[in-house]
Amino acid sequence: MIKYLIKQSLSYLKYKSLDELKILIMYDKKDIFSNILKDFEIPSDNITLLDISNFDFLFEENIGNDFDLILANPPYKRHEKIKELKEKLKSFKSFNNTANIDGYIFEKAYQMLGADGIFGFISLDNYEQTKYAKEFRRFILDSGTILDYIKIENENIMIYQNAYAKENSVFNYAKIDKIIKDWNDFNTKYTYSYLQDDLDEKGFLFLPQKVLKVKKIIEKTQSDNSLYSDKLLLAMRKSKVLKFYKESMIYKDIKQLPIPKISKEAQKPFEILVDYVSFAKENDLSLEASLFESVINGLVYDLYFADEMKKGDCFISDEVREIVKPWGKSSSEKIKMQFVDLTYKAFKESRTVERGLIYSRVISVVEVINGVNK
Repeated sequence: MIKYLIKQSLSYLKYKSLDELKILIMYDKKDIFSNILKDFEIPSDNITLLDISNFDFLFEENIGNDFDLILANPPYKRHEKIKELKEKLKSFKSFNNTANIDGYIFEKAYQMLGADGIFGFISLDNYEQTKYAKEFRRFILDSGTILDYIKIENENIMIYQNAYAKENSVFNYAKIDKIIKDWNDFNTKYTYSYLQDDLDEKGFLFLPQKVLKVKKIIEKTQSDNSLYSDKLLLAMRKSKVLKFYKESMIYKDIKQLPIPKISKEAQKPFEILVDYVSFAKENDLSLEASLFESVINGLVYDLYFADEMKKGDCFISDEVREIVKPWGKSSSEKIKMQFVDLTYKAFKESRTVERGLIYSRVISVVEVINGVNK
C-alpha cells in the first residue's frame, strides 16, 4: 500500500527529474517510507526526515515550505490525548475542540508544500463524516486538489496537490474490501472518476455514480415549505424517493428534504390518498392500503422525474387526479368504505395506473431508488 502511494504520488511529479525532487517524510516510529523510496533510486540527500511523534513540529516555522513531495502516515491520537496543545492549535484552520491530530498534521504538511507540491497521506477514515472534522473537510475542499482517494477498510490513502481545485475537478476514487495483491493494475481495475465538487464539508459520503446522479436530479428541486399541507409532507416523507434521498445524506434532517413546488390543487390527490391509506389500515384492508401507497409513490416519481416517467409511458398523475375523490368531513364509516372500495377497483381497472406502477420498475431512476444496480 505504501509503495503504491509513493509510486502514484511520484507519477504526478513526472515533470521533475528524481535528482531535483525535495521530499519530506513525516514519520512516527520508523521511517518505512525512506526504505521503500530506495527502490525508486531517489538520492538520500533529497530526502528529509521529520519525527512527528511529539507534535512539536506543528509549531516550527523553519522546516521549509518548498517540498515537492511529502509523505505521512500519522499516529492516531484522540483529542483527549492532545489537550495540552489545544490553545496553540487554535491558529489552524482545521481547529475543532474535539478533533484528533490528523487534520493538524495534514494542514501543516500543506503549509510546507511548494507550488503544485504533492502530499501522500495515509490515515484512519474517522474524519470523513464526524461533526468534529467539518473544519478539516472544509480545509481539504477549499485549499487544494484531491488527486486520488482510496478507502481500504477503515483506512484511507489520499494524494493531494497544493493547487487550486478547478470547477468539476476530477479525482480517482476507489473503495477496496479485500487485500490487493497486485497494485500495478490497481487504477484500471478498481478506480472510477469522482468530482471534488460532489464532496461536502458536512461529510464525505462517496456514493455510487448512479446513486449520485439520481440524488442530483432530486436536489434540483426548488422547495417552498409555505406551500405544503401536513398531509402532503407526510406522503412525501414516506415515499420511496425521499427515503432514498435521506439515505444519501450525511445528516438526515427532514427540513433539508427537497420537495417540488406544487399548487394547493395539485396537492389534493396526495391528501386524499393519505386519508385512504389511514382508513384502510385502521380497517385491516391491507391490499387497499398497499395499492394506495404504491399510487402515492407513483405520484412522487411523476413529481421528480416527469420526463423519465412520460418517456417510459409510466406517468399516472393525470389519471389518478380523475379517479380519487375526497369524502366529506362528516362522512360515515360506511360512506368512507364505499369511497375506498370504488377507488381501489378504479385503480385496478385502470390500464394507465397498472402500467405506470408495474413498468416504472424498469425506469432507470426508479431502479436506483429501489436498490437495483446501486
